[in-house]
Amino acid sequence: KINCKLLIHEGANTFSHHCICLLFFYQINSQDDKGVLVGNWSGDYTDGVRPTAWKDSCSILRQWYKQNCTAVEYGQCWVFAAVACTVSRALGIPCRVVTNYGSAHDTNSNLLIERYYDEFAEDLGDDSIWNFHVWVESWMTRPDLKLGYEGWQASDPTPQEKSEDVYCCGPVPVRAIKEGDLSVKFDAPFVFAEVNADVVEYITLRDGRHVKIGGSTTEVGQCISTKAVGSDEREDITHLYKYPEGSEEERQVFEKASHQNRLIQNEEEPGVHVKIKLSSNTMVGSDFEAYAQVKNNTDAKKNCRLMFYAQAVTYNGKLGETCGLTELAEINLAPTEGGKATLQLLYSEYGKAITQDRMIKLAALLVDVETKEFYRATKTLMLDSPSITILQIIFFFSDFPKWSMQMTVSIILLISKS
Repeated sequence: KINCKLLIHEGANTFSHHCICLLFFYQINSQDDKGVLVGNWSGDYTDGVRPTAWKDSCSILRQWYKQNCTAVEYGQCWVFAAVACTVSRALGIPCRVVTNYGSAHDTNSNLLIERYYDEFAEDLGDDSIWNFHVWVESWMTRPDLKLGYEGWQASDPTPQEKSEDVYCCGPVPVRAIKEGDLSVKFDAPFVFAEVNADVVEYITLRDGRHVKIGGSTTEVGQCISTKAVGSDEREDITHLYKYPEGSEEERQVFEKASHQNRLIQNEEEPGVHVKIKLSSNTMVGSDFEAYAQVKNNTDAKKNCRLMFYAQAVTYNGKLGETCGLTELAEINLAPTEGGKATLQLLYSEYGKAITQDRMIKLAALLVDVETKEFYRATKTLMLDSPSITILQIIFFFSDFPKWSMQMTVSIILLISKS
């Protein structure tokens, strides 16, 4: 990894050989060797620039250069990726920005997102699923790898986990990710998990035992996208990273890639189901309702307890304050009978908790009182923003307008907010 300007100022001997990598944009983050950007996910950007406020990459690079390689504040994943893409293209390397929706962050490299909850539904785990994550792909040959792994290489300049003692990820062939070949350099297991990890959920009981309550093979890696060539349309490239969800090929690739802690396939569906539904109006500033729907699909009566709650959440999965709670001491369900619990989400409560991401995570935890079996459902909601429509523009002139005449013009906009 190399900072060309810093090399001129400080000399080549300041760099160890292990710091020089194939892709220079590992230099983008400030975690190592005076990088370009400082990452900030705290929500407090008072001493820098809000990540959503950047309009272009060149202004970031100019500021970094003028500051004598002092990192620019602040960036998040889309900013890191955009700067890396700009620098790559400037040096003649074909590059594109890629967005992955439902992006897993696997902290222990077992290709599973393991969610552990206590009996009060508090999240105890370190693994997370970001609402979206952004990285880059660069087109190049890979003479260090076997034939067939040339072409698009995925790299992630956002500082997440260390690779060989520096904060970087990749480059790894996209083809290797699709085929589940995790022996390929660099960081193939982490990138594979980002797009194709399985999710397993556990309840941690007071005696220390872990009880599995659910899981998913389809939650991670949805609508992997890039900008289409020659237009601003979204191009879906999910098929380049993975086989269709649920297909035999996709499961075979996962089995090939994972040798431990695999999610057991073809399990019996639980006898009791819980799912979350939303009312139609979920606009910021409005009060609305969410519903936990429970169904007993067994031939026996079920006595259950339900906790249904809402928490603010950021796009990278960081949970905030609780902004709604419904706790039912007891739900009695006859065979094949259903029930529903309502959660009121009031702007006076969630408005103080949500961040600029406008996201709320809903979770319903159902416990069978007799068997101690747990069932859980979650849904992440992005609140709609009010739209503004300009209905009419009225001009008031101080005099009858004539060519080259100076005058005062008053403009009134008639708008509708919906």
